[in-house]
Amino acid sequence: MTDKLNRGVYGQKRIMDSLFKIYKSKNIPHAFIFSGKKGLGKFYTAINFLQLINSHLPTTILDQISKLREPYVKLLFPLPKGRSETTDDNPFDKLEKETVRLIQDEIAKKSANPFYEIQIEKANSIKISSVRDVIRTLSLSFDEAEYRSVIIMLPEKMSSEAQNALLKTLEEPPEKVVFFLLSENINGVLPTIVSRCWKYNFDDLNNNEISAILTDYFPEYSGSELIERIGECSSVQEAIEFINSDLSNENRLVIEFLRHAIAGNYYTSSEVVKILTEKDDKTVITRFLVKIYQWFSDSIKERNNFDRLYDTDNYESIAKFNARFPDADIEYLLSKIDYLLQLIDSTNVALNIILMNVIFEVNNVALKE
Repeated sequence: MTDKLNRGVYGQKRIMDSLFKIYKSKNIPHAFIFSGKKGLGKFYTAINFLQLINSHLPTTILDQISKLREPYVKLLFPLPKGRSETTDDNPFDKLEKETVRLIQDEIAKKSANPFYEIQIEKANSIKISSVRDVIRTLSLSFDEAEYRSVIIMLPEKMSSEAQNALLKTLEEPPEKVVFFLLSENINGVLPTIVSRCWKYNFDDLNNNEISAILTDYFPEYSGSELIERIGECSSVQEAIEFINSDLSNENRLVIEFLRHAIAGNYYTSSEVVKILTEKDDKTVITRFLVKIYQWFSDSIKERNNFDRLYDTDNYESIAKFNARFPDADIEYLLSKIDYLLQLIDSTNVALNIILMNVIFEVNNVALKE
């Protein structure tokens, strides 16, 4: 049974042990508040605990819980406000059909990946209409699952009216319904609500735990080279933001390097070389050269009107290059970069010499054109 609770939850043994004791006692509280920064596993812990307390039921029901299907699981999270929407409207009534589809897609992503962060434009608050919708749903009898759940993501974003409506429900909670409030700022939740919940503050994650989560749920970030970039991050979302920021900076350096190399500005190009080689890391230089290789490969694709580029963010700079150097021998340049990549792996040649050779070859192609 403990495996069912702990499966996929990393770094929260203290909390898992406590929840398992609650499960064994068969005295299930009606409300929990899980606090801590985003990306620590609060949502997954809630879903796992709900499955655990229903674990004696058919697997089909447990599957419905994992898929976040109503009425087994009712989700509350910030939503945008529809045009001319009033507090008497249902939460989705005045939203555009496209917005509703987007919300459904986001819930599906959250179902597939409990560490996924739901992203909905202009979703600033949890509406009173959402809370009223939950209250209506809970008033309907439902016997298939022993316990149902209401999961409120970012309860601190409930309006005061919505929080007061929730408080009334928590004061007289319906039977066999467990509320999970997943908060990043518990100070934004009414103290009277917090006092009616079992409180758990989630622990920060270490690098090994974050790496395991990235490997399990974010394959696009799970390469060993990317995981090395986690640094001092303490949550999954911090790690993803850190990696994306690092990759963005690396892309900026590639464009800066190429711009000055094409123009023959050797001094400025060599300054980029200094930045890249200060750690004397072959992995960094290899990745940098691969990005340059991909940039020029994309320039060939752009010349031939291919729709799919390695990196569409570079389309504008690639199009400008092709317009200025329409006959540049890019195939020759790619063969040179490929040769330099092989040199990195097979010899102890100085990394700054490798990059200075790239500057020469890039400028040479531009001059020959």
